[in-house]
Amino acid sequence: MPVFVDGTAIEVDGRLFEGAGKGYDGSLQYWLHGVFVGGLWASGRLHPGGVDVAAGWREQLAHDVAPLLSDHPPVWLHADNAYYRGDLIRFCRERGWDYSISVTNDGYRRPILESLEGLPESAWTDIGGGETATLAYHRPGGWPAEQAYVVVRRWKEGHQQALFPVDIIILVSRDDLPLTELVARHRGKQGQETPSRGR
Repeated sequence: MPVFVDGTAIEVDGRLFEGAGKGYDGSLQYWLHGVFVGGLWASGRLHPGGVDVAAGWREQLAHDVAPLLSDHPPVWLHADNAYYRGDLIRFCRERGWDYSISVTNDGYRRPILESLEGLPESAWTDIGGGETATLAYHRPGGWPAEQAYVVVRRWKEGHQQALFPVDIIILVSRDDLPLTELVARHRGKQGQETPSRGR
């Protein structure tokens, strides 16, 4: 059962917005945090601007969503970089949930990409669409265990050849599935967020 969690800034203007606050970009806003189960919006919380971009995830998942999923197929949570945090991984592991999380922060990406330096071309698998992928392993400081990451490498942007590869990193709970499937499962989240946010 796919579960998607995300936060969205809602910018407001004027003085009639009780509880709105300044966001990280300085604009007056609220943060709407939603959790979707399949295509169903299962939980929502409206926070003032300036809160943690993943504020309230534990309450939403534990109290609003988990009780709905007890008799369903295995849960697979997917999210963006805002939810790349050890306490969320612990939460998922304690419940036997699978997860995949985009890793876009340069600081988080660096050790994963460094672990791939010198990797032979034969270690990369063609996953179609002009992309190759491989697995990397890394244990972030303070996390419960070493984690698996799918690294997707693309040499083209549209029809144009790139000077340097574009690397997409996805934290995954499963390393026993084909790389193509892991990437496709994670990218399925794009139908639940705005296209401009990318992969």
